[in-house]
Amino acid sequence: KNIILIIKEALNNVAKYSGATQADISLRKHENHLILEIRDNGKGFDRHEVAKGNGLENMAARCRQMGGKFDLSTGAGEGTCVYCSVPITMKSFSENH
Repeated sequence: KNIILIIKEALNNVAKYSGATQADISLRKHENHLILEIRDNGKGFDRHEVAKGNGLENMAARCRQMGGKFDLSTGAGEGTCVYCSVPITMKSFSENH
């Protein structure tokens, strides 16, 4: 659920703020991690000048809730990349469940 909500928030930010003409979503397995990357070719932004309420902290918190690592790379005129890497855990269930 958290992965879907991170994607939703990131795409909302692309649509509302980036001015991008292209956005790419990558979701892949690498060793024992699930790697999510969302990149756009938009105008980027200064992370220190972003107003609260844009969802960046929510995305980071959701990634951390899953035991993952969140990163955001951006800069004026450089586009934006949202990165989330979460460990894949296997849960086993007995036949009684």
